[in-house]
Amino acid sequence: MKTIQGLVKNSKGEGIYGAKVYIADNTGKKLYANKYGAVTQFDGTFKIVLPSELIRSERWINVLKIQTKEEEHKR
Repeated sequence: MKTIQGLVKNSKGEGIYGAKVYIADNTGKKLYANKYGAVTQFDGTFKIVLPSELIRSERWINVLKIQTKEEEHKR
């Protein structure tokens, strides 16, 4: 298994609560979003656990997409 964890911050350096974090390809298209994604905690932290099989078969996964609540409401 591979754990990806991080912190999503705003321009003031404050953690963003409720941002969606998911794996995307180089164009920003969601990959496995329903299965391997996360929503940030109150302090802006997130953690995504990926199975070893996915890491071995999808070596090109290297992009995380972040969508904040504000971006969601713009749609």
